Amino acid sequence: MSELRTLKEHRPKAVPFPLYWEPQGLLPWAKAGNDADLCWLVGAELVGNWPVVILRTQSRTHERFDMSAVRFLARVAKGSVTFDLLPEHFPGTNGVAFMPWHSMEKLR
Repeated sequence: MSELRTLKEHRPKAVPFPLYWEPQGLLPWAKAGNDADLCWLVGAELVGNWPVVILRTQSRTHERFDMSAVRFLARVAKGSVTFDLLPEHFPGTNGVAFMPWHSMEKLR
């Protein structure tokens, strides 16, 4: 979150949404191997209804999916959702690895 806040301050067009605590703000929950951020677009309704936004700050592009994160991930695993901003053949033949955020920081 702090990375997106800093980026939004210095390059506002790279993050075309407000950030969480602001209404309709982005709340990141994952990062893909190509540095795309997977975020919730936080709304007033329950978390299960928050849309998913894939954000590529380097290219100033994003994709919005009007489905929950669980439904999005299930469709990605089945190959029934298409996207342009995640790595080609995502999640790949080896699947996806989930790590706590502090573990990812050690890899950088």
